[in-house]
Amino acid sequence: MRTMTWSRWLLALVGVFGVFVGSACTSTLPPEHLPVLPSVPLPTPTTIVRHGVSYRVAEVAPAAAMVDPARPDEIQLAVFRAENRAYPQCSQLSPSARVVRETADKVFVVAFAYRKRYTGNLGCSYSRLSTAPPLYATLTLHLQAPVGSRLLVDVKSGDVVGVAAGQRPPTPSYVPPGYRQSLVNSFDANNDFFAVRQFTSGNQVIEIRLRSATAWKQDGKVVANTDVAGHNATVTDQSDERCVTWTDDQNLIREVCSFSTRGGGYLSTDQLEGIAQSMTS
Repeated sequence: MRTMTWSRWLLALVGVFGVFVGSACTSTLPPEHLPVLPSVPLPTPTTIVRHGVSYRVAEVAPAAAMVDPARPDEIQLAVFRAENRAYPQCSQLSPSARVVRETADKVFVVAFAYRKRYTGNLGCSYSRLSTAPPLYATLTLHLQAPVGSRLLVDVKSGDVVGVAAGQRPPTPSYVPPGYRQSLVNSFDANNDFFAVRQFTSGNQVIEIRLRSATAWKQDGKVVANTDVAGHNATVTDQSDERCVTWTDDQNLIREVCSFSTRGGGYLSTDQLEGIAQSMTS
């Protein structure tokens, strides 16, 4: 069953372990578009000890960025952070960030945090306790010039960092008969930079999702390629869901997905493409 709790857990897990993959429809910049960047020096100290546990600094991918129109020469980078004393391998401590390079059309940024080395698969869950710091550190970076229409690029992954402005996924003008809207969440820190507009019909669910490329992972098998309003898109299948995924004009990942809360089939590719084409504005 897909719920917002599950989605938040996934993003938190991605934030800790930096598992980011791309496909034909992501904002990942191809190698020929990436300038030759110097080695990025790590912050010091390279190791810290917290409650008897050693953590080593590493590059991590930011979840999103914010730009205040009143301060166009600054960006606020949102970087995941959490401390779990019982499972230190689930912690990501003391995030920091810097601007690596600015060009006429891109701003290259890098983020760091301290983590405990761990090999293997590990499921981590997080909660927003009132006594705990926010799950995202907001780090202010100063630019040589206003960001304007330039892309923010994460040096770690080569992905374009989504700019959070409280956007909600667009409302499609078409959904199959019988579906009713059941959930709307915005693209912001309160929702883990994972916006969802959900429609349900019995056990069948349609989700329209909006997120940054740096917080996106598609495990499904690519079964087709298509076009959504001039953007390359992929159709992917998993055992429990089918999605159409592409990058919009704001360099945010959009997905239209179908699944069932009790198993069973999902919408056809034609139906999902119809929903996607109806929400391009």
